[in-house]
Amino acid sequence: MKTKIIIGAFLCFIFLTKTKAQDLGDFNPTNGKYGLKKLKKNSKRIYIANFNVNLQVYKDAQETKAGDKNYRKGIVKGKAKAVAAVGLNGLDEKVVQKKVNQLYNEYLEELQKNGFEIITVDEAGKTEAYEGWQKATGPSLMESKIPGVIQVIPDNYSFYYKDQSKVSKKFGINANISSAISKDLNDALVSDVQLYFLFTEDGAKDWISGNAAKVKIKVNYRLINYTTITNIKEHKSLLSIGQKTSDQVNTSSIYTQGRNKIGGSAMSTYTGSLKKDVEINGVIEKQKIVAYQKQDEDRITSFKNFALSEDRISKNVNLIEVDSNKFTEGFYNAGKKFIFYHLGELLENY
Repeated sequence: MKTKIIIGAFLCFIFLTKTKAQDLGDFNPTNGKYGLKKLKKNSKRIYIANFNVNLQVYKDAQETKAGDKNYRKGIVKGKAKAVAAVGLNGLDEKVVQKKVNQLYNEYLEELQKNGFEIITVDEAGKTEAYEGWQKATGPSLMESKIPGVIQVIPDNYSFYYKDQSKVSKKFGINANISSAISKDLNDALVSDVQLYFLFTEDGAKDWISGNAAKVKIKVNYRLINYTTITNIKEHKSLLSIGQKTSDQVNTSSIYTQGRNKIGGSAMSTYTGSLKKDVEINGVIEKQKIVAYQKQDEDRITSFKNFALSEDRISKNVNLIEVDSNKFTEGFYNAGKKFIFYHLGELLENY
């Protein structure tokens, strides 16, 4: 029996999608460079500190219209809440892992083909920068710190994390740590690859919803540039009801070399990113998931200033069936194009 990723057992509606021939949308990369002329003076040794492939597989959203009592107009309105949720169904865990492994291995091969020596995780683990850190090893597919997003770790790849109760909460290293690692490795190049593939985005807020709550989720599979992922916050107290989580994420390929004695900044950096998202077409049909709920409204009688209005909730929950091969081929093609483009730009400085 194949292992499948199924998000949310409570999702009860299956929404089948049409698929077309797969292709990528416009690819508009951009980058930031600093001190790259210094790279020629250093040996071609590189340590891959992070190689993270993050896949969104579930999304929920809600909008609430507060209740109201207007005794002057003699109207009382109940609270209305609209909840929309969508998840991917049918993804094969083994197929996903295999494609991430392929992407990582081809990255290694391209580095080695261009004369780079790959520094082992054990050598990096002996540095002062990683003192007190713990090591984790792939292959692994785990829930990330962002609701609805899974993080896939390649086979034969290890990385270090620190001060987190779960390995999956380690989402990368900052520039100061990268430069410290580079310094401890005799100014070796440090690579940090972060890829985020989302299939949803928040729909525009309807400011003219009147006496109703309305929420939209747009379905659009893509490699993102930069965005904020929102989800319904888990209720831990009455104060958290109706609140949202908010996580800012971006796709990047960052190379860092050396460390300045004053300030600790890197001597050389290359930061590769995107000007806009790269759409992955022909895998998941673009559509809108909408939930709408009108407020219950009652009039206060002249006999007594009392009226009972009910709170109303509307839920629109969908599962989208996906083809594992098409889905994984999509993120592989977009991820490889992004990684190899920025690696090529970096190599021009050697």
